[in-house]
Amino acid sequence: MSPVMCTRSLLLFTAALSMSGLSAAAEGADEVSFQSEVLPLLSRSCFPCHGPDAATREAGLRFDDRDDAVLDRDGYRAS
Repeated sequence: MSPVMCTRSLLLFTAALSMSGLSAAAEGADEVSFQSEVLPLLSRSCFPCHGPDAATREAGLRFDDRDDAVLDRDGYRAS
């Protein structure tokens, strides 16, 4: 996957996560727990290619390190 596609995927994931949290809050539901709900999803679906192991990391993109995950990448930035 190209760096641009990875960045777009990250932005879409972040937007979807934000919207799901907003809709849950609007319905009066409990907040989304990063530790028990988001981290397992990232660990299972994202960390194998975008985690701490530099040997398997694709596109130089890390999701396990917030500072790296939100860096500006050719005009695209997650927040």
